[in-house]
Amino acid sequence: MEFESVEAYVRAYSKDRSLAVMPVPMAADLFGITGAGIVSRVRNGVLGEIRISGTRYVTMGSVLDAISKTDREVEIVKAYLEQQARHGVVSVEYAPVMELLGLSSKLSADRTKIGWILGEVSRRSYREKGVLLSVVVHRKNTSMPSENGFFGLVNALIEDWEDHYNDRESFVEAETKRVLKAYRK
Repeated sequence: MEFESVEAYVRAYSKDRSLAVMPVPMAADLFGITGAGIVSRVRNGVLGEIRISGTRYVTMGSVLDAISKTDREVEIVKAYLEQQARHGVVSVEYAPVMELLGLSSKLSADRTKIGWILGEVSRRSYREKGVLLSVVVHRKNTSMPSENGFFGLVNALIEDWEDHYNDRESFVEAETKRVLKAYRK
């Protein structure tokens, strides 16, 4: 949908509140991606678009729908990992976690998405139980979570963790034990 002027948009909006919009930079900040990432989501039909005087905006309705979908995806992954932890599982590869959401490890965008979702799972579990639940999600054929994603989150949430552990492996081992204890039946 396109409006030639701000006035035309405002007049249309006064009659139809479903025309509410969000600037692309604001949407990018909300979703933690670049403006180009937002434009890509518009092109892929994930987000709706309204142009006003040639400037691209995303529809608020599509933003709210995307947030709801993401929240559901986070809850699906979180519930799965909680179940694994309750059963004493210390390591889950990315593939089965991604398959829960129909994602493919072969697609860069899907790997980025699962990384963000796992980060949100751990942020929530850290708030709720003081543990990083995604510590149990490991790269294939390793006993370690993602080097950049997981440890980037660790650095953001736990200020001086490196002062208490000899290396990343010992942190993962200790955090995994804490997760299993927190979710034990």
